[in-house]
Amino acid sequence: MTGVLAGSRERAQAAMSALRAGRFREARDDLAAVARDGRPDASVWIALAMAHRGLRDLDAALAAVDRALALEPRSLRALILKGDLFAELGDPRAGASFHRSALRQATAGAPADLAAELRRVQAAVAADARAYEAHLTTALRAR
Repeated sequence: MTGVLAGSRERAQAAMSALRAGRFREARDDLAAVARDGRPDASVWIALAMAHRGLRDLDAALAAVDRALALEPRSLRALILKGDLFAELGDPRAGASFHRSALRQATAGAPADLAAELRRVQAAVAADARAYEAHLTTALRAR
């Protein structure tokens, strides 16, 4: 949260604690205030997206992750989160597209704390490819 103004930094840190504790409404309210009053960086928007996701407001989560990607188009966290959100919204093809983008970005080197997430995303992309192949095979056999 490097771009957050000093007065908002404490609020952002409190919001992150609330987010980790599963207090999504509190986190959302604090992060929305930081976004409104400070100069939010991508990490603030990603955290806000996660708070919205925890509250099951997936459209608001997508809007927040889009703000993060506008600031950092190659953010692995944002790409993974956007892929997850699309999958949760019932659009696995769009989700796989963002997951594939994250995997392409990760080839340039990924933070160690994202290794497990990237393995999960890689497995999800492979499963999506298998499901699509099975769908095509079934459709061709039906002809």
